[in-house]
Amino acid sequence: MNLKLIATAVAFAFAAAAQAQTQTTPAPAGTPKSRAEQPAPRADKAEREAKNQQEERIEQAAKADKERCNAMKGDAKDQCQKAAKDKRDQARRQVREQYAQQPERPAATGATAKREPKSKDR
Repeated sequence: MNLKLIATAVAFAFAAAAQAQTQTTPAPAGTPKSRAEQPAPRADKAEREAKNQQEERIEQAAKADKERCNAMKGDAKDQCQKAAKDKRDQARRQVREQYAQQPERPAATGATAKREPKSKDR
């Protein structure tokens, strides 16, 4: 009888310990729990597609500009290729700036509040 009681107590202890390990802490209030509850991404699909189309047009125009440069020779060809590359890079920057979504951050002032030294009278 004593052996069965000890065996039951040990089994109960193991079961309670196993259950305690599987429990998780609840998420803080307001935290999305599933993918469906998560907020939508910043850039929606249509906006991304529009950006990709603009970038594709930029690449096609740059390729056409470089092909026009192939008919030239010497320094003129080098200058033409450099101008085409600069034009492409500038267009890319404009598209990136147009679609850039940076969260607003408070301005860093660098100033810190100074504490008064503790007096010995207190």
